[in-house]
Amino acid sequence: MLKAISSEVTKLLSLRSTWIYVILFTGSIYGPTTLYMLFNDSSRLDGGWPELLFGGMIFLMIAIIFGASTTGGDISNHMTAHAFLTQKSRSSWLLARALVAAVFVELNYILGVALSWAVFNVFPAGHFTGEGQLLVWGYAVGAPAFAVMAVGIAALLRNRVGAIALPLVWMLVIEGLLAMGGQKIPFLKTLYHLSPGSRVPDMQSWVVSTDHAGMASPTSGFIVLIAWMVVLLALGLYSNKVRDVK
Repeated sequence: MLKAISSEVTKLLSLRSTWIYVILFTGSIYGPTTLYMLFNDSSRLDGGWPELLFGGMIFLMIAIIFGASTTGGDISNHMTAHAFLTQKSRSSWLLARALVAAVFVELNYILGVALSWAVFNVFPAGHFTGEGQLLVWGYAVGAPAFAVMAVGIAALLRNRVGAIALPLVWMLVIEGLLAMGGQKIPFLKTLYHLSPGSRVPDMQSWVVSTDHAGMASPTSGFIVLIAWMVVLLALGLYSNKVRDVK
């Protein structure tokens, strides 16, 4: 397993696209904060973690694209056949890919948050209050979880475009419809609370709201994220094990 992880790390560091992803990941966090500070004329800006994480949802979408495209690319280019020939089990490369993807996304998140914090405090008007710490942990868990989910979906569908499109359509379209329908139909509201895409944004609503009636708790949000990550990776591993190599 360690050799499989080493192979995935070497592959990741040898690709020029990796550094493009670093720019996209970190920029999605500190970029919106920079624009917020530049175009705000207030003499004093009191801000907590929500103000430093304006671009958090963009980061999550990039995490999905990264996990799906790197895994789906290997399958499309038949790189998995080489892994199957050189590693002891079929699951090694996929588990290594999922682990490396999660760590890579988490490191970029930490760097992006650090840069966002630095930008906020560099401006004379900026006054960081440290409020809303829940949101930091929400993205810290959600970002690698979404990357691993995308890895599992890519292994299951064996198609890069589908692995990117399916979770994005679910997050941007289906969950919105569930939220609207859930206002009148309790079953749809339950489905919405069990869907992964809105768990982190709902944590932001939890932070800024004083009335939590009808909201899913942050604890349930973390559980939903972890559960979806485990289930989708397990499905990807099963598909990777039983399907023919092409």
